[in-house]
Amino acid sequence: PSPSPSPSPSLAIVGIGVVAASAVGRARFTDAVLLRTSCLDPSGEGAMPDVALQATRQKFPPNDLRASLGQQLAMVQVADEALLATGAEAVGVME
Repeated sequence: PSPSPSPSPSLAIVGIGVVAASAVGRARFTDAVLLRTSCLDPSGEGAMPDVALQATRQKFPPNDLRASLGQQLAMVQVADEALLATGAEAVGVME
């Protein structure tokens, strides 16, 4: 007999953050998709603007922040946007 399939875990997406080329944030990206506007910057490239983080929310050690790549900081910015959308003061993985 073949083994029975294991049950699929439940998943709830409660917040989304976006950085796509120069479209930073859900609102800007949604406008670009729905209104079919460009995500390119004024020079016609898809360059991402400077990353803006709230230092009081992130609590990065200064040396770690200095050593971070722009892509890593962009991921933190996206995650922060998603977490703020949930309205939660704390997050975690619940089983």
